[in-house]
Amino acid sequence: MQLREIASLVNGQLYAGHDVEIERITLDSRNVRPGSLFAAVVDPMRNGEHYIEHALDAGAEAVLAAREVETYGRPILVVDDVREALAKTAHMLTGHPTHDMLLVGITGTNGKTSLAYLLEAILTAAGHSVGVIGTVTHRFAGKVIPAANTTPEAPDLADLLWAMKDAEVSAVVMEVSSHALALSRVTGCEFNAAIFTNLTRDHIDFHLDMDRYATAKARLFSEHLTDDPNLAVVNWDDEYCNEVLRAAGGKFVQTYGMSEGTDFHIVDAVADRKGVRLRLTTPEGDLEFASTLLGPFQAYNIAAAAATALNLGVAPDTIVQAVRNFRAVPGRMEPVPDPDVTVLVDYAHTPDALVNVVGAARALTEGRLFTVFGCGGDRDRGKRPMMAKAAATESDICVVTSDNPRTEKADEIIEDVLNGLNLVGMDRLDASTLAAYRGNNGFVVEPDRRKAIAMAIAAAQAGDLVLIAGKGHEDYQIIGREKIHLDDREEAAAALAARRVMGGRSGADL
Repeated sequence: MQLREIASLVNGQLYAGHDVEIERITLDSRNVRPGSLFAAVVDPMRNGEHYIEHALDAGAEAVLAAREVETYGRPILVVDDVREALAKTAHMLTGHPTHDMLLVGITGTNGKTSLAYLLEAILTAAGHSVGVIGTVTHRFAGKVIPAANTTPEAPDLADLLWAMKDAEVSAVVMEVSSHALALSRVTGCEFNAAIFTNLTRDHIDFHLDMDRYATAKARLFSEHLTDDPNLAVVNWDDEYCNEVLRAAGGKFVQTYGMSEGTDFHIVDAVADRKGVRLRLTTPEGDLEFASTLLGPFQAYNIAAAAATALNLGVAPDTIVQAVRNFRAVPGRMEPVPDPDVTVLVDYAHTPDALVNVVGAARALTEGRLFTVFGCGGDRDRGKRPMMAKAAATESDICVVTSDNPRTEKADEIIEDVLNGLNLVGMDRLDASTLAAYRGNNGFVVEPDRRKAIAMAIAAAQAGDLVLIAGKGHEDYQIIGREKIHLDDREEAAAALAARRVMGGRSGADL
């Protein structure tokens, strides 16, 4: 595509004495090669203007920027919004891959991944070849690609969608993060349906406050839904639903929840060790669901999936059977097998998510509930005491540890967490007393996450439940700027094996 053609399509001003052929676009100078247009993005995430010279040395044909800068005689395309032009150009260069496929976007703080897995199962059962772009992995046609971001940067996203289209994928389910919406990563994507799950405190370090966070989420509905079928599926029970409904003005809106008057009304929901069961009243009659997914909040995910699929033409029986057959979501209330002690690994890393999973775990616990958790470094400090309170609400014992400390000191992060535990009156315990402790408000500190997991499982007795929260499917710990392999599921399995070798006795009993 000619640069002048791109300039016309993105309403930019081209400063150059000659035209050039553009084959690809990137915002990472390390990915530049001949035929590239380098987008010099300047925002809180990066300053691309610092890398223009490097990009030109690597063979960039031209530069996309927000102002005239030195390009050493190469063409420069100046636009008002570099990220928006970047995304539009990426989709133009890949032939607008979402033109001819069903595209469903899911946004919200919690539930996106579980809902994406459920929709993948339902749409596959309905005969679609399904692609998924999400937090755990990006996957299609038997390929599984590690996910660096929930929603990739626009050029990577356009390339991924093009690859899916080339593989004859007919439907794509995409988790759409608030960062992706605020940074125009999904501009150019033509969503046929959008789902709002919920909004609770998260990413305030980026969005600054909840109102900006909500506004970013709502952009999926106001800016990116196509005219056909322009389906907006909204959780009516969430306090931010009105913000989303305003953004979805003029779209075909379907609501779900436990409140009376919703289009898809959750009735008689029961959650126990077998999973969740519910009746869903719908415009096409009642549907009875049974799922092995753990936690009462799964009723919302099932309702959202059913509301979306039914409105996209999937038969009710297909939906019910697909939900029944679906087994588990990686790192979402995921069990680590053991005959005596129940161990669950979950991604919960926000106060609301932790309240939900701790509450769900409490309902499944015959004995004591241990909750292993921490808070991430270089992120919203204000939620750390809130996380502590969420964990303490129904846990018998909290084991406070690290969760991606990044460039912060683990001890300083933990101190913020302990401020919350002190507010709710929890007693600090010695690790050697955990096995015998029978109170309901104790905590212990172990900054080493591997040791913390082993400590909780070693202290657990038959009938106890150990919830390991915060990382879920992630198989790494970020310390400083380095990723170190650490998978909560692997650590739990090793600790359970050690416990069995010792005959089910804890180290404190010996």
